[in-house]
Amino acid sequence: MKYGSTCLQKSYSIFAIPIFLISLFVNGCKAKIPYDISSEFNNNPPYTIALMPAEGSGEDAQRIFIKVLAPKLKEKGYNPVILPVAKLEAEGLRGNKEDIVQFANTHNLDAVLFTHIEEWEKRNLKFYISFKVKADFEMFAGSSGERIWESNNRVVDSTKKIGIEMARIAEQRYFEPYVQRVVDVSFATLPDFPEEDIFNKMGKGSYDWLNKKKKQ
Repeated sequence: MKYGSTCLQKSYSIFAIPIFLISLFVNGCKAKIPYDISSEFNNNPPYTIALMPAEGSGEDAQRIFIKVLAPKLKEKGYNPVILPVAKLEAEGLRGNKEDIVQFANTHNLDAVLFTHIEEWEKRNLKFYISFKVKADFEMFAGSSGERIWESNNRVVDSTKKIGIEMARIAEQRYFEPYVQRVVDVSFATLPDFPEEDIFNKMGKGSYDWLNKKKKQ
């Protein structure tokens, strides 16, 4: 497992945040982000990537992760695909090389991405609501079934509680920014898809359209 030095700047709300949390974030910036990327990925980057249903925690947590992951992959130049795959089928695929290759061939995929939610916690403190979110991401090549990229990240943070109504809606609405930060930091270790390879993946017409769009 390698470690990247990626650190994203965080914007705070107008409310005061405990000093120990600020210290926690500052120290976290110095931490290395664990990741691993194979030579197979570097030699033949995947373009069309299937997002498997997220594993761990509840359905709301899984839904939020998929909601955040799809645009992140698009932002980095990839083509994410969300297939109607049952959770049991997805769990059976993970780590099974032959089944991953067969699944990829059936759906014309270059890779399959698995998300495992390791922590999803909210705690109501006296004046704050504390959040913990941690996830592990693994990508497997559709051609070989080998793992070609992996990364994980953890966010611990809090937001000020404004009355009981805030506590009620915090469960879902306020988790998404922390999921976004976990994804942003972890996927900073994933290289952008090479623009020159889009010509081969999408065809000349699509590549010309991309160039026109960039000039606008």
